[in-house]
Amino acid sequence: TAVYVTRNGRIEYVNPACLTLLGATSADQILGKTPFDLFHPDYHDIIRERTNRLAEGHSVPLIEERICRLDGALRDVEVVASPFTDSDGLAYQVVLHDITDRKRAEAAFRESEARLAGIVESAMDAVIAVDHSQRIVLFNHAAEIIFRCAADDAVGDTLDRFLPRRYRDAHRRHIEAYGKTGVTSRRMGALGVISGLRADGEEFPIEASISQNEVSGRTYFTVILRDITERKRAEEEIRQLNAELEQRVHQRTAELEAANRELDSFSYSVSHDLRAPLRAMDGFSRILLEEYAADLPAEAQRYLRLVRQNAQQMGALIDDLLTFSRLGRQPLNKQLVQPAELVQATLDMLRAALNGRQVHIEVGELPPCHADPILLRQVFANLLENALKYTRTRDVAHIEVGHVVQDGRVVYFVKDNGVGFDMQYAHKLFGVFQRLHRAEEYEGTGVGLATVQRIIHRHGGKIWTEAEIDRGATFYFTMGEDV
Repeated sequence: TAVYVTRNGRIEYVNPACLTLLGATSADQILGKTPFDLFHPDYHDIIRERTNRLAEGHSVPLIEERICRLDGALRDVEVVASPFTDSDGLAYQVVLHDITDRKRAEAAFRESEARLAGIVESAMDAVIAVDHSQRIVLFNHAAEIIFRCAADDAVGDTLDRFLPRRYRDAHRRHIEAYGKTGVTSRRMGALGVISGLRADGEEFPIEASISQNEVSGRTYFTVILRDITERKRAEEEIRQLNAELEQRVHQRTAELEAANRELDSFSYSVSHDLRAPLRAMDGFSRILLEEYAADLPAEAQRYLRLVRQNAQQMGALIDDLLTFSRLGRQPLNKQLVQPAELVQATLDMLRAALNGRQVHIEVGELPPCHADPILLRQVFANLLENALKYTRTRDVAHIEVGHVVQDGRVVYFVKDNGVGFDMQYAHKLFGVFQRLHRAEEYEGTGVGLATVQRIIHRHGGKIWTEAEIDRGATFYFTMGEDV
């Protein structure tokens, strides 16, 4: 058990177990620090509240928190704290118990349970679990289909209901014997073809297997039933598909876990390590311009303005990169969406930035679709901002938002009469940091269209463009589901 003692907000004692937990080689590395130095920033408010309670003479009950080792690694701990008074005054004793391994095991167990539940529910075979009295406690979706009976109607009834009368006594005796010996010859195919009974009275051929397990001291039997009416035709195909699916799940899971770890590390580093120096650059240069401009030559003031502009540009780039990196993990909230409403709301937001320009915007019919409204609005916002940006040199900018139907699918588009681009470079258009125009001429971070593409791909759609130099551009996209 790791223990440390604080007095006047500073740690004055740590035991060897605490040094090990924190990754320290000597007490000097810890003594004099505050609890805020040890615990993850997410828990600082809790620590502050807990310290106030201790100062009032109250013990703090057990709570789970996360500490930061000296090497930067995070560990989950259970923490309990209590005040005490000695000759030197009031102090607090804090006891830490490392539960990182337990938390990981619990997370793995929950994941395993969820995966097993998903496998059972999506299984092609009927999976039926019965208790010691052979009453049904689980009846999966395949069982509902095979026996033509809803799970709500089956659960609580006996398994005999789904066996022809002539097999019921033998089947009951077999399960009872299996419960005593744990041995069965009733594996898939061992008994040849036997019969099941659908809820409507129809008999059909099945194969069956039985397993037994103990849960909280109670015995349960799991019966797996397979309708083999079409087995001869489908058996080989099913084996291949199951093996391929399992391999794909393992491979995809490993890829996703690796990608998520990298994204989490990237996002944390960007959010906490890059923003701070940028804010400092912007803030101090602003102070120089506001308070010391009179003492600086014009050229020095110009340099300071450039520093601020570049710091702000870098901040915008970081924001765009974080948005782009999080898109792959952000859950979709799909619902029926009216794109015309999203376009109108976006235009209302953008009109203030027109600065007296002559812009003619035509919004045609936009059929509804199933999409995440927040993300779809971001798609239209990015495309409309691009259209406004690249029509800046036109006396009158023309922008059209509408749709066409291609191969029975709704295709939305945003069209402008701006500067356009050479289509031989169109493949670069949706890449991060890829720009087809000079940054000095047209502001931006080079992430907007990459973000648009990722949003559309997550919806199961696709995006493409048509353009000519000095004759404008049109962006087309589809969503995964039409109404």
